[in-house]
Amino acid sequence: IIACTRRYTTLETAINVKAYKRTKDQGLREARATEKLEKQQKLEAERKYSDFDDLEKDFTQMCKNVEIYNEEPSLIHEDSIVLQSVFTNARQRLEQDAETDEDKDGGRRGWKFRIGIR
Repeated sequence: IIACTRRYTTLETAINVKAYKRTKDQGLREARATEKLEKQQKLEAERKYSDFDDLEKDFTQMCKNVEIYNEEPSLIHEDSIVLQSVFTNARQRLEQDAETDEDKDGGRRGWKFRIGIR
């Protein structure tokens, strides 16, 4: 506020009455939009998994919930079982690929990845 008011001298405020008013930097609508965007970016950053174990834990919990709250002969119940086996196979393949990459590099390179779920 002080920086904006120092811009005008006393002579200018005497001539122009509106000169003493502070200029509007950002309107309320723009401030809310910026705040909402920052909040979404923060939530998106928190949703990323730092390692595969956290992802696997959440995925198995989702599959267990599907199996608990849906009847056994239902299609969604069967799909959760299939997805769980696909996930397990994919993880085993990724770990095998990582081990072969480490063998080629002489064990110098570790593997870390981030997986975003939307």
